[in-house]
Amino acid sequence: MSRRPPMRASAAIVRATVRAAPTRPTGRVGTVATGPAPLARWRAWWSTFAARPGAVVALLGVASLLAYLLEGGLSERLRLNWPLANQWDFAISASMPGAAVFRAAVAWIPRTLPAFLPGAGGSASAYLMADYGFVAVTALLFAMYAMALRWVARHPAPPTASRRLTLVIAGAAALFGALLLFTPAAPSHDALAYATAGRLLATHHANPFFVVPSAYPSDPVLAANEWPISTTAYGPLWALLSLLLSSLVGNDPLRANLVYRAVALGANLANIVLIAGLLGRLPARQQAWRARGLLLYAWNPLVLLEVATGHNDVVMLSFLLLGLYLRARGHGAWGLVSLGAAILLKVSAAPLVLLILLAGWLAARPGGWRDQVRALAPAALVVGVVVAGYLPFYWGHTFAQIAATARLQPPTQQLDRALINSFTTLARSGLVQGLPAPLNTRVAALALALSNPTLWTLVLGVILLATTFWLLPRLARTDTLAPEMAWLYAVWMIFLAFFLLMRAWYLIPLVGLVSLAPAARPLRRFALTLTATLQL
Repeated sequence: MSRRPPMRASAAIVRATVRAAPTRPTGRVGTVATGPAPLARWRAWWSTFAARPGAVVALLGVASLLAYLLEGGLSERLRLNWPLANQWDFAISASMPGAAVFRAAVAWIPRTLPAFLPGAGGSASAYLMADYGFVAVTALLFAMYAMALRWVARHPAPPTASRRLTLVIAGAAALFGALLLFTPAAPSHDALAYATAGRLLATHHANPFFVVPSAYPSDPVLAANEWPISTTAYGPLWALLSLLLSSLVGNDPLRANLVYRAVALGANLANIVLIAGLLGRLPARQQAWRARGLLLYAWNPLVLLEVATGHNDVVMLSFLLLGLYLRARGHGAWGLVSLGAAILLKVSAAPLVLLILLAGWLAARPGGWRDQVRALAPAALVVGVVVAGYLPFYWGHTFAQIAATARLQPPTQQLDRALINSFTTLARSGLVQGLPAPLNTRVAALALALSNPTLWTLVLGVILLATTFWLLPRLARTDTLAPEMAWLYAVWMIFLAFFLLMRAWYLIPLVGLVSLAPAARPLRRFALTLTATLQL
């Protein structure tokens, strides 16, 4: 028969052991503790860490840098497995310096879908796997971007640490851009087309506003342009910049990809400096927005990824920001020259510049007709800059020739196709054809008549004028005009989206302008939601 151990003796042994165990004072009378709990230690460390405003931002920056490394490798896989990939996609992937680093970073990610997912055994398995991975990493980048914005909003840096936080934000953005410069994929081949104007001017002494690339089919640089029967879509300033860069491009179109990426990166870094300078002029009550505004632009994943592709919208934004900065510093004439240069780079800057000129005229409050004429001097200066830029290229050509060549520009051709496809589909749809005769024929004819691009260009003009009229009460009460410019540009983007003509890189100026608008919360949410939606 078994016997139980004596319970009283066991209890005595336990009590003796507890008495003999050393104790650590906790500062409380009559209590005994063996040390701080792990949760308490974590809270103490986090309090110390969070007390440094730039520490969390720097940590998120390191994580984002690693994510951009993954994004670059996955973007190459995505592009090369894309069913519509062409020779330039493979050539860019094979020639980009540092591509091995991006490939090594994603070597652990499977190249095809796991067996348990739909489509695992199909021909699109590699493309779908790259697409899912790219979307997941991009979503992670936007999540960390949102976390950084929220952290800076909830933990504003004191004045003594604001400069350090600004350097952390700008430095991280510079690292992101330097890394993405060598991404071995090109979601857009615009950088190859940017060299066209300089090549026509330098090598063939031809006018890029009236001569199309297909006029010289044996030229290797012009052959890389995917718009062979289109004239240049950009302004004279971009043509001159392309001319200056033509010696760096040479006869190698792949070199143009890297050259124009570097130009876009330099412009983006200049934008960060200009935005920081403009935010530094905000009143003291808006001091907390300075770091948030800079972070909103400098770390935006869409901006960084599109800059890495080399889009010149970032250069147009540079001239707009420079004009605003010079005006804020009291150098009004040079600021107007910079705004005119923005139009000479891309004509899409014209509505924004006109809004600035209108605001200046309203702020002057001219009385008599002489004062009103004198108040038009800034507009005359901008018009003079624009005319001086276009005159050498348009001299000797009739208005009919100028209008005809405008019809050959890629944006015009895209609008024509979009309108024809949209309204032709509507005219042939069951919704229209199902109407009783002869009503169906009349509605179909009306739908086809609405495909006129001139009509919709006028509609866009009316919409922008109505938006400007709505903004009139605000124009004379602001210093930077960035919020009003952002509203006008946002309306323009909505119009383009209606016809599926909006591209992700068109939003770069919108993000830059929103970063200077601390009070425009609805517009800020719209811009950030739109950038995340388009990039994903």
